[in-house]
Amino acid sequence: MFEGTRAFRAKPTDRTTFYPRLFGRRGAIACEHYSAALAGIEMLRQGGNAVDAACAAALVEGGVNPQMHTIGGELPILISAPGRADVVCINGNMAAPGRATPQAFRDRGHNQIPAEGVLAAGVPGALGAIVEALSRFGRLRFQDVAAPATDLARNGFPAHAGLIRQHKSGIADNAEKFATWPGTAAIYLPEGRIPKEGELLRNPALANMYAYLSKAEKACAGDRKAGLRAVFDAFYRGDVAAEIVSFVKDKGGLLEESDFARFEIPVEESVHIQYAGAEVHKCGPW
Repeated sequence: MFEGTRAFRAKPTDRTTFYPRLFGRRGAIACEHYSAALAGIEMLRQGGNAVDAACAAALVEGGVNPQMHTIGGELPILISAPGRADVVCINGNMAAPGRATPQAFRDRGHNQIPAEGVLAAGVPGALGAIVEALSRFGRLRFQDVAAPATDLARNGFPAHAGLIRQHKSGIADNAEKFATWPGTAAIYLPEGRIPKEGELLRNPALANMYAYLSKAEKACAGDRKAGLRAVFDAFYRGDVAAEIVSFVKDKGGLLEESDFARFEIPVEESVHIQYAGAEVHKCGPW
């Protein structure tokens, strides 16, 4: 009896979707997680541009999707800026420790570089890439861009299906391993168990780090770019680097503070080709 009033239900959906098309006046944000998209939208509302939005979204993704990306990892970025003919590659790749020689791994009983653990660790490039992108192309300060990620880390975000059950990368498939890392277990294994979908997870240490970096920016007497450089230095030359190196060395890793001290983010031309009538750009080799 309802078929006449709701006939659209009977239409084939192989070519027709009933999801609404999304339109906007100022831009669009596409992310894996909705919290990241909301962070990007917030940056646009504050007067930021696409780069501010992308950086805010990346920081959030690093908190709510750690099985995909974290601030302790890598973040290559491609930017096509208005008024420029080129596409810029911000090389946010990790830098290997100076002591990471083939002999150093052989001495520790390895014929190959381990795929995980402290011996796989290098100087993380993600934070530096975000700061470099903001400095060159953004409008907002780091404190504003990091605010959504800081709030989610401090006050919690709902555990979602991907974080819990993603094949090989989710909490469920790594619970036994996480249990051997107290800091990881405290966040992702509440009460020693796999979290339920929708259960709030908090990462206070991450929130505190963003607060520390924002404080360094605020204490800088210079302009916006000087403040961003203060953020970079606070991470790679300050307490964050010292904490990372202390942890890694305690576990038998190879990182030294000198590896962080000499680290910078390369800014390069993209690699590009013509394909099927379009110019396709990518970052250079990893």
